[in-house]
Amino acid sequence: MTTKTRRIAGGLAAAAAATALTPAAAHATVDVTAASLAWSQVNVYDTTQPAGTYRTFLGYATNTVGGAGASNGTATVSDGATLTGPAGWAPPTAPKTVIDGTSPRGIDKTYTITYPDAATPGTYDIASAKLSLSFTGAFTFRVHPSFFPPAGAPISIENPKVEINGTTGTLIASGQGGSTLGATSPYTDTTVFNLDLSNAWIVDHVDGSSTIGNIVPSIATTTVFSSSYPVGSGPNRDPATFGAFAIRVAAPAEPAIPATPVQGPKGDTGPQGAPGPQGPKGDTGTAGASSQPTIRVYTLAKAPFGSKSVHVTVLGRKNRPLTVGTVKGKTLKVKLSLTKGTYKLQRTNRFVKQRTARISVG
Repeated sequence: MTTKTRRIAGGLAAAAAATALTPAAAHATVDVTAASLAWSQVNVYDTTQPAGTYRTFLGYATNTVGGAGASNGTATVSDGATLTGPAGWAPPTAPKTVIDGTSPRGIDKTYTITYPDAATPGTYDIASAKLSLSFTGAFTFRVHPSFFPPAGAPISIENPKVEINGTTGTLIASGQGGSTLGATSPYTDTTVFNLDLSNAWIVDHVDGSSTIGNIVPSIATTTVFSSSYPVGSGPNRDPATFGAFAIRVAAPAEPAIPATPVQGPKGDTGPQGAPGPQGPKGDTGTAGASSQPTIRVYTLAKAPFGSKSVHVTVLGRKNRPLTVGTVKGKTLKVKLSLTKGTYKLQRTNRFVKQRTARISVG
């Protein structure tokens, strides 16, 4: 169960201003007590679909269609990293560690690799909107074992470190990679991905932790996933070639409060002074605003995303964000009043395939 979800429209510092990540002293750099890094990827590779769609790297690695040209490879977690997949894929008592050609695949089949935090997770600085976290574990793709026996050419992301500054960031890792498949070799502390948080969101959890999600990676170097994936590639496909990351961070400990000075003995009570004249009556202050946001509910002409509950951002003219809310069926709930007119809804979660929809209010 979560308490609330927010977009990071104004950068990490703006979103964190009202989140569990906010330290007691806003100028302080605090130590993160626990964290995890989740990497979610759709397992799909369908060349019958239009170019730039239905082709992820995970889907390519495990693809078995296409004869000798198919990768017929695997994707494996190790060294503490864990793997979850579509419902029913692996029973809780027997978690799987390998995705291969027999694993469920398709546009709705998502797998998530989770890296646990390192012994010293990292730090968070709200004043400069910076997050620096280290993780452990490994995720290894092996492709084309028929060309590169016995197991295929390895490409791995090991012990990643994430650096975030506002709405941008990097993922640095070590592992196996190369600019040419089959000629892979170890790499160390290399920036593998650039990270885009411009459409990210933050979810606050009841246990005090927070998740920063929809962090979209793009290739930062051609020396890991080969020169077939140029710098900047990844988000140009739908779904994104390398999926998306989410970081869960435990609420940092508040900075220590200095020790209270020792109270000395109470002195004798002095004589009471003469009463002073009564001062003039002050002006009546204005009533304060309610601390509880008012939820506006609108009934739409049709259900823009079907029957599912979808988190959305309401966009006005020139796609300017106006407010956020949820839509389920024909019911739209938002935090600000909408005037009569036409708006665009842009989904912020992945529960439905459709990304946007137009609605009329009034």
